[in-house]
Amino acid sequence: MAVMVLIVLTRMASHEETRTYVARRRAEGLNTAEIMRCLKRCVARQTFRHLPQAT
Repeated sequence: MAVMVLIVLTRMASHEETRTYVARRRAEGLNTAEIMRCLKRCVARQTFRHLPQAT
């Protein structure tokens, strides 16, 4: 779980699309913890797609 926090913090600081997303969510009234929760879910979905699937 700590790895996902590091990924999210790095993306919030340096990934332009994520920074745009954060700005939009802040305008909607979300705080940093809520935005990070949303981003962690997004990272988890992206990571899950790359895992091998059992058949």
